[in-house]
Order: sequence, then C-alpha cells, then structure tokens
Amino acid sequence: EQAWVVGMGGAILSTDDGGATWTSKNDDENLFYAMHFFDFNTGVVVGYLGRVYRTDDGGRNWTRPTVGTGKELRGIHFVGDDGWIVGLDGTILRSQDAGVSWGPPQQPCFTIYNLYGVKQDPGAGNVWAVGEEGHVCKSSDGGETWVDEIAVHGKGLRAVA
Repeated sequence: EQAWVVGMGGAILSTDDGGATWTSKNDDENLFYAMHFFDFNTGVVVGYLGRVYRTDDGGRNWTRPTVGTGKELRGIHFVGDDGWIVGLDGTILRSQDAGVSWGPPQQPCFTIYNLYGVKQDPGAGNVWAVGEEGHVCKSSDGGETWVDEIAVHGKGLRAVA
C-alpha cells in the first residue's frame, strides 16, 4: 500500500493507500534520480548538484547531509546501515550510519566515466558500481580498494542487482 517516487522538478511523492492519492513531500526544484527507503518513514534521495536529502519522519522534514561534491548523483544502495551513492565523473560516496553522514567522495576507477548503479553484497564485502562505456568498478574489500573492469565495450550500464 505504501510507495515513494522521485523525479524532475523536485518531485518526492508518497502514497499510503496503494496509489489512490499521492502527497508531495518536498518544495525544492531539484532533479532527483534515485532513492532508498529503509521503511516508510526513513529514507534517502539523491540527485542533481550533489544533493542528498534524508528523512526520519515520512518526508515531513528533510535534512541535507554534507557530501563534499557538487556532482550529479545517480544511484544509491544500502545493506543495513551501510550505503553507497554513485554519480558523474566516477564519484562514489559511502555512509556507514544509514545516510546520516557520508565519507569524502572517492573516484577510484574511471573518473572520466559516469556511474549510474551500485550494489553491495550483504556480508561479503563485494561492491559493484556500473556506468558508461560498459565499465564496472569492483571492490572486494568493502570499498578499501577498487578494480576497473570493462564488462562490454561501448555499452552504457545503468543498474546492477
């Protein structure tokens, strides 16, 4: 019955009646690309100009954690409190407290390519970030070190699961 959507023109909307009605939860004009909600009240959305918004009260109030980048942020993934955001120019951000704070931006692999999707394996330490020109940036040690791989030349990769 509950869902969230994000998009252009600052769109952050929620429904708690299976989509019969939608409520706007934001008055910003930002462009949002991705989100992760831990439950209906607690979530993180990412978008244009390095914007990260976090709510703990179902979108009534939003905080903007400092992320240290103005790059467009395109993908987000959490396993428990451990989270990752990816974006333009190979930007990767990590949070270990459910998005309350974010470590400094990293550009560990292909800094000229944009990243769109990210995934972490629960408990295994493997993290993948994917993007333009078929690049896959992989860490086997929870983000300490990264290896740049090319899965398929010339194909833009947008998501990883």
